[in-house]
Amino acid sequence: MDVANRNQCPSEENLSLFIDDPTDFEILEHLENCPKCREMVEEYSLVNELVGEISRPAADFGERLLQNLRQRRQRGKFSLFMDRIRPALHWSAAAALVVLVGITAVRFFPSASNSQAEVATVTQNAPLIQPGDVYSLKDLTKLQGDISNVALRNVSVTPSLPTRTVSVRNQETIPANTEQIWLVNNMDEAIATVEQIAKATSCQAIWRGGNNGNSAVVTLPVTDVQSQGIADSLYAKHWHLVSPQLPQPGQADAVAFGNSKVNYTLRLLVNE
Repeated sequence: MDVANRNQCPSEENLSLFIDDPTDFEILEHLENCPKCREMVEEYSLVNELVGEISRPAADFGERLLQNLRQRRQRGKFSLFMDRIRPALHWSAAAALVVLVGITAVRFFPSASNSQAEVATVTQNAPLIQPGDVYSLKDLTKLQGDISNVALRNVSVTPSLPTRTVSVRNQETIPANTEQIWLVNNMDEAIATVEQIAKATSCQAIWRGGNNGNSAVVTLPVTDVQSQGIADSLYAKHWHLVSPQLPQPGQADAVAFGNSKVNYTLRLLVNE
């Protein structure tokens, strides 16, 4: 985005690309002050998540759905992205959920009808859903919630590391180059914390650009295991992560660790 166009809204194409690679700092600054564009980005994010679910194998759909419901019940709320979706999107989420269930049924039932023995096996192995595990469509889409104006500012989250159960085949690896956005309360304290982490992990903190008091960017060359530990430590210090990619605080079970090298970039923004 050119400097002359900073006050103009980015194109829908650029906003869509920002979901896959949220490293455009100028678009990020624009989103802080433009509710309209922020809502569009969150719409695209929700659609990407639903499409990702549809593209996954349906064999363990029931197990994954049950695990997802239990996780949300334990945490008491949806993820940061789902909490910020505007009310009008809830109907879209409900429709997408119906499409997901329909596609799963189309893929599952033809193969199950080939043999009565296969049907019996599926029935025996299917997880038993208890009454307390079932959420209504109203609960799933949070239609009863009063979602206030969303902003990257004034985010309030009580640090409590979320837990979830992930099968080995669903684990993902942390990319060799991963960048995340963290909201901090004080930039000087945040920089000091990063330097302490770099010293503890025997790596050099590589700062990009200067610190203007409100934002800073640093890269830590560490291992995938160390990057997960850093994410957990920053979350415990009341930092707020607004990026969806791995590593995520408290979700080490979702990662297939290989002690591989990772350039872990932290984009720090002051949470005013």
